[in-house]
Amino acid sequence: MHLEPRRNDLEMSRRSLQFTPRHGHLLVWSAGVIVALAACGQSAATHGHPTGTSGAASDSSGGPGASQPGGLNSAAPHTTDTPGGVSRGIDLSSVPTSGATPTAGSTAAATAQPTATPVPTPRPAPPGTRNKFLWPFSSTSIWNMPIGKGAVYVPAHIAPPTIQTLTSDQDIIIMDPTAPLTPLVHNGAGWGGGNRCTASGAPLISVPIPADFMVSSNSHNNALAVVMPDGQTVIQGQPFARCTPGGPATALSLAPSDNLYTSGILGAHGGSGLSSLGGTIRLNELVAGGEIRHALKVNVDAATDLFPSPGFRWPAIRHDSCAPACYGGTVPAVEMGSLLAIPASVNINALGLETAPGRMLAWTLQNYGAYIADNTARSVFSIETEESPSGSVVTQFQQTWGYPFQAAAGSSTPWSHDINVILANLAVVANNGPASIGGGGTPLQPLAPPIGN
Repeated sequence: MHLEPRRNDLEMSRRSLQFTPRHGHLLVWSAGVIVALAACGQSAATHGHPTGTSGAASDSSGGPGASQPGGLNSAAPHTTDTPGGVSRGIDLSSVPTSGATPTAGSTAAATAQPTATPVPTPRPAPPGTRNKFLWPFSSTSIWNMPIGKGAVYVPAHIAPPTIQTLTSDQDIIIMDPTAPLTPLVHNGAGWGGGNRCTASGAPLISVPIPADFMVSSNSHNNALAVVMPDGQTVIQGQPFARCTPGGPATALSLAPSDNLYTSGILGAHGGSGLSSLGGTIRLNELVAGGEIRHALKVNVDAATDLFPSPGFRWPAIRHDSCAPACYGGTVPAVEMGSLLAIPASVNINALGLETAPGRMLAWTLQNYGAYIADNTARSVFSIETEESPSGSVVTQFQQTWGYPFQAAAGSSTPWSHDINVILANLAVVANNGPASIGGGGTPLQPLAPPIGN
């Protein structure tokens, strides 16, 4: 799947770089993707974690949480038990400081406080567990499994983007099983520039969607993940649109359904067949005091980054329909489904990152990594983020840090600088596979707590 306008299903699609908050956009997929599930697992050890507070960066050393040779902190990560389960925020007063732990300093613009965004939780998770609607899938899912100490790294040599350093590929996530059942009807416009608002075929399925949640007709990917009334089955498809309050929604096609309690590997991202839900940055993760304790999904420019043959690897089940002709990368390890990560030997506090969200992303990429899910089809790098009835990560990022999630080309801003530094340090976990998720060996972080609802 791509970020550029697609001329037909499973071809390159061009995404607009503008996103409207809350009731703006939904997801897209290509027809005919058939998928299967897989899972595997490992056990735990710990390293330091990032903080998202603003202010001057600290440069302490030694003391509690003194650094390991690779620049990671050996202290166990701090979590807070709340009525909704394990909080993904951090008690900043108890975070040990060291030269190796990512610090929370940021640019002067990053002084705003995060905007709390409610997320529907029909049944809260008890303390010490996690909420499946906010942090889904098994602890040993590819999305939750940390990088292992046995990881073998191959430099990825991701090309510096020349059009825009960073964009968002917004996944449409609807996790409200009590919402009104709404017909999801076939619409054949896809990425051809037609109107996605009107039904042009038979109903595909009825799914729970809040009456006031809308997504305009556009050329974005808008991959959909919506939970059914049973609170666990996830319907996936794309491109999603819903243009009338209380009216039907549309999509070109559906991917096979999934379940919040399973490995959650596959779904509606057409370039790879990967999940619409797993790996997406969720609300309240990339904010001051937040953290991202799961792998990400990213999109790269196939013309410069993806190796032509075979073009995909586990956990992906496909490559773009334009491959191999549209793939021009030179690193054989960089394919659809490749797990990118900052090697554990890199001291991320020595990279000169200038923003708090930059340090947070670097920490997540070192400890969990990111799977290549789609092709941007132009010289940009993209990260999948949540767009839902509860809000938009893109909007929340702007409100929190005072500058856009989208980063201009080059390194003219601190945020653009940080993304380019991160890209330059990415490697492929060459031995990632079903029997060695994250490269195998002792995980760099504890496994995710059990689902409690």
